[in-house]
Parts: sequence; structure tokens; C-alpha cells
Amino acid sequence: MPASLLTSQFATLEPLQPDEDGVVIDVDQSVDQIVQQYVDRHPAGVAPTLDKES
Repeated sequence: MPASLLTSQFATLEPLQPDEDGVVIDVDQSVDQIVQQYVDRHPAGVAPTLDKES
């Protein structure tokens, strides 16, 4: 994806709805901090699933 599309991609993001699983993590920090926030917020022992139909 060209960097020129980044702004439009962010513009189309929508907040998670109450019935949608997900985690909101600020990416304006180090990779280590991002990973730690994900680990801290993700239920232990539950691996994220990918929709294989998409």
C-alpha cells in the first residue's frame, strides 16, 4: 500500500461497537509498549482468530 493512502485509510476507521471484540491501542509509542498493552488487555490463553472467509 502506498504511503499516500494512509490518510484515507485512517479516515475510514470506525470505533468498535459494543458487540465487537477488539482492543484499542495507541500506536504513538514504542513497539515494545504496543505489544505489552496488547498482552495486558488480551485474555490469557485465548489466541486471536482470523476470519478465513474474507
